[in-house]
Amino acid sequence: MQPVLTGGQLRAEKAKRKAERKQALAGLQATVLKAFSEVETALAVDRRLAERSEALAEAVTLASEAAGEARTDYRTGVGDILTILTAQNRALRAKSEHLSALRARLENRIDLHLALGGDYQPIPQKKATSGS
Repeated sequence: MQPVLTGGQLRAEKAKRKAERKQALAGLQATVLKAFSEVETALAVDRRLAERSEALAEAVTLASEAAGEARTDYRTGVGDILTILTAQNRALRAKSEHLSALRARLENRIDLHLALGGDYQPIPQKKATSGS
């Protein structure tokens, strides 16, 4: 039997607990929605980065071929050194952009891993042993 005087206190405590549960549920819902949004965004970005990486890989191939042709033209006396340097510069820029796109895709994959609930545990570095 509950004392009559503490009845109001018990009802207030019950209402407080109910409000706390609702607040925790709302927080959980917000967290789940945010996680779904992050995953959806990472997947969409990955598709775009994959397309960009493929296009840049093709650009690297074409630029490398152009640089090779410029060298061949120079050796046969048809081209000049400036054409070779320009073609090599374009090939290097294309390679650099391709590597940047690959790096961005890897970073996006890490973001996706984390959004899916993964964690990051660094691999312990082995100590160098001195050979005596």
